[in-house]
Amino acid sequence: MKNKYAIYILFFLLFSSVSFFSQTVTIDIEQQRFLGDVSNLDRIKYFNMHNSGPDAESEQFLKEHNVGFGRGFWGPFASKGLGNFPSTSPSNDGFVRQVRRFIATASPLNVWKPGYSTGVAGNVAVRYFMDEVSAKDRPEYWEPFNEPFIKAGKTEYTSLGYTQSQVVSEMSVWFREMAKKIHSTPELAKMKVIGFSDAYPSFERRGFTNWRDRQKKFIDIAGTDMDALSVHPYDGVNVTGQANGRSGSNLEAILDLLETYSALKFGAPKKLAISEFGVIENGDIYSAGYNDSEIALTIRGLNSMMFNFFERQDNIEITIPFITGKAEFYYKTPQTKPYIPSLVIPTELRTTVNPNNGLYISDNFKLSWKQNFYKFWKNVEGERATINSDDLDIQAQVFVKGDKAYVVLNNLDDADKNVNLSFLSGGSNISSVLTKSIIVNGILDPFYNPGSVSSSVPSSILLKNGETILFEITYNSNLTFTKTITREKYYGNPSDVSLTSEFAPVLKATASTSHAFNFSRIDKGTLNDGKATLRVSVGVPLKQEFASGLEGLNILPDEIKVNGTALTVPTNWKGYDQTGRVEFFGLLEINVPYNLLNYGNNTVSIKYNKTKGNSNISLGNNRYEKANVTIASVVLSVESKSSDLCTPIKLYADTDGDGLGDPNSFINQCPPVAGYVENADDKCVDDLENSCANLIPGVIQAETYTNGTSSGVQLTNNDTFVGYIQNGDSTEYEVEVEDDGVYNLRFLAAADNDAGGNITITSNNIEVGTVTVTGTGGFKITQAFDASVSLSKGTQTLKLEFSGAGNGGGYLFDLDYFVGTLKTLGVEDYSLKNNLKVLSNPVSNYLRFSSDLADGLDYKIYQINGKFVKKGAYNSQINVSDLTTGLYLIKVENTVLKFIKK
Repeated sequence: MKNKYAIYILFFLLFSSVSFFSQTVTIDIEQQRFLGDVSNLDRIKYFNMHNSGPDAESEQFLKEHNVGFGRGFWGPFASKGLGNFPSTSPSNDGFVRQVRRFIATASPLNVWKPGYSTGVAGNVAVRYFMDEVSAKDRPEYWEPFNEPFIKAGKTEYTSLGYTQSQVVSEMSVWFREMAKKIHSTPELAKMKVIGFSDAYPSFERRGFTNWRDRQKKFIDIAGTDMDALSVHPYDGVNVTGQANGRSGSNLEAILDLLETYSALKFGAPKKLAISEFGVIENGDIYSAGYNDSEIALTIRGLNSMMFNFFERQDNIEITIPFITGKAEFYYKTPQTKPYIPSLVIPTELRTTVNPNNGLYISDNFKLSWKQNFYKFWKNVEGERATINSDDLDIQAQVFVKGDKAYVVLNNLDDADKNVNLSFLSGGSNISSVLTKSIIVNGILDPFYNPGSVSSSVPSSILLKNGETILFEITYNSNLTFTKTITREKYYGNPSDVSLTSEFAPVLKATASTSHAFNFSRIDKGTLNDGKATLRVSVGVPLKQEFASGLEGLNILPDEIKVNGTALTVPTNWKGYDQTGRVEFFGLLEINVPYNLLNYGNNTVSIKYNKTKGNSNISLGNNRYEKANVTIASVVLSVESKSSDLCTPIKLYADTDGDGLGDPNSFINQCPPVAGYVENADDKCVDDLENSCANLIPGVIQAETYTNGTSSGVQLTNNDTFVGYIQNGDSTEYEVEVEDDGVYNLRFLAAADNDAGGNITITSNNIEVGTVTVTGTGGFKITQAFDASVSLSKGTQTLKLEFSGAGNGGGYLFDLDYFVGTLKTLGVEDYSLKNNLKVLSNPVSNYLRFSSDLADGLDYKIYQINGKFVKKGAYNSQINVSDLTTGLYLIKVENTVLKFIKK
């Protein structure tokens, strides 16, 4: 058990204590480890920053250190103003919009009031994401509100006659209806909706009424439509309440409860999005000015929690460390400290305003100590190998790629730890070892060792309080896996709790009663050998809620049995002991002998002899519950071994399903892997026929031009559209036109109201059409402009020539993309066209025509954006069961029809 964890004195004495016992970490480099079907470390899920894009001072650093984004505060309602919902309909052109990987969110106080029409607002959101922003500003993840429920009791809402509980319900409905609207729009198929960004996930508070009244209510109302459940775990005090050290058992219990309830309710656990996480510093203990200890403190929390998230990669969508950009808003008034969460900070704080920037800072910026977080993790990549620690406070991960292995250890304890390193395989044939270390304890100066080189891995180390250490091991030859182990998680269904009950799946334990949790379909693997861990999350009141006494309850169960056999219950758990909190809420991890498990059905029973606290206080109206031991979730983690030889090879992503691999997107893994192939022959990853020309019908991104004459044309905003267009500029595109015919070219452009201009369209130097772009209200507000053009079948050069006076600076407009759709055919078979229809549209598994005129004729099926899908000869029906849900085009001879695949 750990000493008291005191986040406010952060965390530690000037001289750390040392554990006199040795812990052992066992490493098997040759055994590949899978979490479900995931082995490769997906860096884009972890190494991000809380900003929607880079600052000038950090851009190069972020590129060099493989850092992604992010999160930004803006969206469809923030852009309009509170309560302003224009009625303009979206374009609904059927073409799937590209997205950029970041989260867009907004404060509910700025964009919402209860009573707003979700139908009207949903149309505004669709219009915004479809037509008003470019791919740069269209998020992969939309989180409609940021941390809404802590604002539900604000006077802005209660003054309207709503109770806090009613506001929470209304907010949840808003999330649900926005998600439904996005999901029902084919053009936004690449967007996901997440929520509700729980700012204070202390589910256990006041007898789990926090769980019932917030997260559970949200899941019950909106969970079905959420692509992921988002939470904000912080070490420290978030907004209000008791001190919380979430790292370790508490965070494990929070996420296990979310997974368990959603798995029992929906059949599979909902994905998780950690849209903020870190440490909330108590700035009062630090002096004014620049203090690296205060700036670095976040890194301790980030590293501690990261190991938890690594273990959930198969169920994680994205994690966002709360490391922000410049935050210039902070310096509009004089400050005594830089903005602590920032990666980029000013070189000097000023007491007078700087006339150059209007802020109370110098002109220059620098990277803060937080840069060392990204430096430490920069190179870590590869497939998971197997690593185990016999101490829950020593977290361990290992990844393998080529001739390198990355062994990473983290100390959760507030004491130094002696750790033995034992290699079952991979301990020899070593060329060199680069050792990195980062130590953050909150009071002493933070320490970062960027790398010291040796010829071997030490057999033992002293892992300091607050330390994370990395051994980057280089071998004399590439590493090869010879066996595998696969972890699956199973979620226990409590016999004594109905999923429709108000606290489900949380069970209020009864004294001296064995409460059963049932598991089904457990797979122990073909070898019947492996490792099993029982994960029990419990809530135990420690202090009397409205008095100074203790509740007198034990955290550890008196008995745990698996299939009738008692287990040894350990007295330790991850992280600190939660002393000082009103309630304990944490995960207990118990080793389960593998031979106790059955294939298929299993039962776990848990008993507490005492479950009621000493307090006699409980309030009515269902607000608070009397102190009681609770069992929140029970999860079986089963890791089954396989003797199958596994030789990882480089596999390439088959992005467009044409059997050819993208040479720029690969993993090292044992084949077969769904969506990957062994060749790297795909020259055009979005083109099934590998012609490398833009397809018409289809979407052509403006920045993909092959040639351009320009005084102003250049790629802007992370290379997602063409901007700074001036009179006389032009761009050229190699296109493949499917058929002779008349096409509509729809250009998505943006211009100030005093700007605009003309686009002259030529095909192989022959003018085929023109379109005029008028002001849209700004260079970030896009609008569609249409031109009708006649195009011939085949490959050709499409040239766009730009002309006009533009605004005061001579700039005409910005161009995001243009879409080609077939209006009429150049040569039509009238008999076929007029008599051919798709029967039973939408189509389930088989597409059939209304006439036998198509029998024996060749057909081609395309996605609505023009991407080729499949072809063949029609004979009474076409099997389309392999197509994903969406809108498609089918071409038979010269007839093109639309159909919807269910």
